[in-house]
Amino acid sequence: MNKPEPIPIRGVIYPKAADAAKALGVTKQAVYAARKRGRLDYLGLGPGKTYPGDRKGRPPVPLIYEAEDGTRYRFESATKAAAAMGCSRAHIYRLIRSGKARRAIPADPPKET
Repeated sequence: MNKPEPIPIRGVIYPKAADAAKALGVTKQAVYAARKRGRLDYLGLGPGKTYPGDRKGRPPVPLIYEAEDGTRYRFESATKAAAAMGCSRAHIYRLIRSGKARRAIPADPPKET
């Protein structure tokens, strides 16, 4: 018989899914589903609740887009980038995934051309 894998949730390690479920007021199935989706830290917080690692309530991360001619554009958010470029936010996120745009980390100095 396999030994149950420990379940780490917000810094607490539960020996079994049943223990985590009981402590957080959810079902074992919810624990397994959250583990499968990589969302254990959100378990038991309820709808609309956020974990401190969320961006909700914090300023958006700036976005840097480099055009084909090498010009760099810096936008306050993906929403503002989409409005300025006349496209959807989904298109902006596709640009990020493709590597044509990136999120500016705080250490990134603004690069103007």
